[in-house]
Amino acid sequence: MIKIEILPCVGINLKDIGIIKLEQLRSEVEKVIGFPTKTKIVTFENLSVDQAFYDNYECRIDYGKDNSIEFIEFIYGPFPKKIELNLFGINPFQLDADELIEILSIHNSGLIRTLSAPYSYSFDNISVGIWRDAEPNDIIEMIQEKKEDGDYEHDKDWLNDELEQSKHFWTIGIGKKDYYK
Repeated sequence: MIKIEILPCVGINLKDIGIIKLEQLRSEVEKVIGFPTKTKIVTFENLSVDQAFYDNYECRIDYGKDNSIEFIEFIYGPFPKKIELNLFGINPFQLDADELIEILSIHNSGLIRTLSAPYSYSFDNISVGIWRDAEPNDIIEMIQEKKEDGDYEHDKDWLNDELEQSKHFWTIGIGKKDYYK
C-alpha cells in the first residue's frame, strides 16, 4: 500500500515517493509520479479542465488553463486497494460518513457547503470536498423494494456491499486555496 498524506490547501505527500503541491506545474508532477494512466478534457460552464488519472495512486489531478494543479481527488473509496490515506491523523475512508463530516467541520471552522447533502459536502476554509453516490437510507429503501418484489435473495450480496459502502464517502478531494468559494 502506498501511504499518502493529504495536506489541505497544500497538496499531498506520497511516502517514499515525493510531494505534489497544489498549483504545481504538470511537468513537475510528472517528474515525481510519472505520466498519467489516461487524460481527458472536461468542460464545466465554459471552463475546460484537463484531468489526469493515475491508477497506481487511485487519484485524479485537475489542471487549469495555466497547466498547474487546481484539484486532487482520490476516487476509489471507500475501500481503495493500492493506497492508504491520512488526513489530520485519520484515514478518511475508514470513518463513517458522519464522523468524517464532524472532523472536517472542526478543522474547517467556517462555511460548509451542503447543497447536495447527504451525498456531497465541501469545506471552504480547508478546500476539501467529499462525495458518495448513495447513503444508507437509499440502500435500505432499495432492499425493501427488492424484498417486496421477491428479488432480494438474488441481489443480497450486492445490496449488502452497497449498504456498507454507503456508510462512507467514496471520494475525497483537495483544491487550491478558495477552490470551493
